[in-house]
Amino acid sequence: MAQQKALISKLRHRLRFQTSSQVRDAHGGYALSWSDSFTSWGAIEPLNGREYLEAQSINESISYRFRIRWRSGVDSDMRIIDTDGLIYRIESVIHDKHARRELIIMAVQNEDESE
Repeated sequence: MAQQKALISKLRHRLRFQTSSQVRDAHGGYALSWSDSFTSWGAIEPLNGREYLEAQSINESISYRFRIRWRSGVDSDMRIIDTDGLIYRIESVIHDKHARRELIIMAVQNEDESE
């Protein structure tokens, strides 16, 4: 129970998770469109020091770890938007399928995009 309270106290950021779809544009081509899938409270943790270097060796651009309560349906085709309108591309999702307490999401901020 104490572990669950510790997790809840860190989940202070309101996060919007979005999925993409292809929509036909005015020129007969297709454009990428994003729509909200769900909203969740979560923690945003910038990677530091050794964690950042380890993540760099796996994927050169991972720079944030997000934690949310466990739920199904989150994958690397989605993106996250925080309350400041910053957009993060999900690189990987770590599921704890047995405990089902939290999801750990590794993501990178899209420097060229914001809402």
